Amino acid sequence: MLKNLPTSQTVLPVIVNEGYVFIDKTGFIETYEQGKSKVSLFLRPRRFGKTMFAELLKYYYDAALKEESSGIFRNTYIESHPTPRKSSYHAVKFDFSGVATNNGVPGTLNSFLENVIIGISDFFARYPDLIPHKIMETIPHDRKVNLKEYVTDYYCNKQQFPESSALLKKFLNYLGGFPRRIMVIIDEYDNFTNDILSRDAGAFAEIARKEGDVGKFYQVLRLFNQTGLIDRIFITGVLPITLDTSLSGFVYDKIHDDPKFNAMAGFTGEDVAELLRETVDFEKCRFSPDALRNEMKKRYDGYRFSGIARNSVYNPALCLSFVSNLIRDEYQRLPLLQTESGNDIDFEKFSGYLSLVDAKELNSILARLDTDPENHSANEGYLGIPGLAGSLKITAQGSRLDARAGATLLYHLGFLTIMSTDEARKTVTGYQDGMTYLKIPNQYYRTLFSQYRLSRYPAVFSGISAEKWGIGELSRRNSIKCLSDMLQSIAGAFVKTSCSREGEDQLVLTVYVALTMLAGSSFELTREYSIRHNQEYVFSDGLSDDEYGEIDTEDAPREHPDRKSAPGQDSAASEESFEMALARIGLETADSRKRTVNIKKGRADLVALNTGCGPSYIFEFKYQRDTRSGQETRVKTIKALYDRAVKQLNFYVTDDRLSQIPDLHKYVIIFAYGKFILKEV
Repeated sequence: MLKNLPTSQTVLPVIVNEGYVFIDKTGFIETYEQGKSKVSLFLRPRRFGKTMFAELLKYYYDAALKEESSGIFRNTYIESHPTPRKSSYHAVKFDFSGVATNNGVPGTLNSFLENVIIGISDFFARYPDLIPHKIMETIPHDRKVNLKEYVTDYYCNKQQFPESSALLKKFLNYLGGFPRRIMVIIDEYDNFTNDILSRDAGAFAEIARKEGDVGKFYQVLRLFNQTGLIDRIFITGVLPITLDTSLSGFVYDKIHDDPKFNAMAGFTGEDVAELLRETVDFEKCRFSPDALRNEMKKRYDGYRFSGIARNSVYNPALCLSFVSNLIRDEYQRLPLLQTESGNDIDFEKFSGYLSLVDAKELNSILARLDTDPENHSANEGYLGIPGLAGSLKITAQGSRLDARAGATLLYHLGFLTIMSTDEARKTVTGYQDGMTYLKIPNQYYRTLFSQYRLSRYPAVFSGISAEKWGIGELSRRNSIKCLSDMLQSIAGAFVKTSCSREGEDQLVLTVYVALTMLAGSSFELTREYSIRHNQEYVFSDGLSDDEYGEIDTEDAPREHPDRKSAPGQDSAASEESFEMALARIGLETADSRKRTVNIKKGRADLVALNTGCGPSYIFEFKYQRDTRSGQETRVKTIKALYDRAVKQLNFYVTDDRLSQIPDLHKYVIIFAYGKFILKEV
């Protein structure tokens, strides 16, 4: 029988006992216990499985949950490999993912206190015999009560402890009278501070200061860890950004850097295969297991948290979202490339985090990162830094991160990942031992980076949005008018582009983002698609060398548009004649602004393969900056650009894969001399 997806279920006993798919990560409990450090810090991107592992630790080590855990760990690795410390602790778990941040600094600190109270109340609900007498005396005996809720209400209503640090100190002193050792589990220690940081660096600095309540909370933990009452502390989070305050003075083991823990959170390839096997009805599904695994690998795989980690891992939340949407659509189409569902990082937060990096440093980072999944150039697609920053310091409003700290931020958020040492040695020109090399992990984040690049052009975004529903027609039928309208509406955004390569790249990027981000369709998209024959890449566009010399970007003759007109002016008659001349060679135009072209040898500009059964596309772009050429030269230039594009397209579609696409449409897109041309070949 197929199992359910735990997309919105986080209660471990429910997941294990009520028919949800459960990926066994219990082998890492054994690895964790074998470590000698008393304090362990485990950082991973949001929605990566940290909470589930924290829950595993709670149920495995807490003495009060010994009986319940026998069912939870049934048929898992740890059941047959029990460790010496199983069920030997009083486990106290604090979950700070629920701290509210929308009521200013005072409201955030109050919510932090409430979440500390919830953790203490959960402990007393498991150990009712340990509830202090003064609290027990106030519990009504004539009716059943939820102990956790009652203790929570008691602490909140009595307001005896205005700060979380005072409450924690009182609680731990009380537990010091009992013989069993304590294990403290803190989940999402920085969730609320990170949320504030993406919006208000000043408020973040105020909350995270060492002498504040949050800082003092961790100082109390450190004190009781040093006395021996707290034997082990396990902390999960995303960023090393409050370490200078929250964990100041702790001696902790950063197990997130240890290759042994690379797959403790996240799905391996085997985990994804198990997920599909246990949740997908392949008798109804029109896609094979291999096809689904390949699609998910392209979209969500690629994460490494150590250069020597043996394998990469997938983003688990996005994998679950993918399967959920596949089932929702009755297995008839691959889900859209999601940019929000299944992940807490939406585009607004993505942009907010990038704004924390110094503008020049960010431009430098973006310039080195390649958003093309099939770029085989040895000098593109990676970022080298002298090791990740140990902690990230945001001290006040307006402070910005340098390149190293900025790259570290993007890495911990999951926007970048570490290249394996073997890959870096093969890929990086001038590879240096000791350097850390980062890259964009997968298609999901390549799309977000592409959106960010275009977000710097508001007119572009508004132009895409205006046509976003029409663009969906591209996936159902070959209806190209919406794309033509969109490109015309945004043409003015690029009028000042003086570099032909940049101009063409922006046009390609516009269509790429429109199809990935806003289209109601599903395309497998590749910018600069590398042509392959017999599994060998062919870095050519099908043109001979002498075909590049006749008319090129900067070489078009400069002359007056109409020799009978004043310099720099076109008469209405000459402009009309130009339109008629283009029409005679079969190229209709639409008004636009000045453009540049880049005749580039190498790869197809943009390929959009339909993951359903609709039409697929290959686009070749030409972009020519406006010059003072006369009518005859302009017509000749556009005709030459078009002919070249046609020849390139005819060569590109001989690619092993493209030649097998049954409904592939070839389009030329030209911006030249203020004219827009989009024509199917």
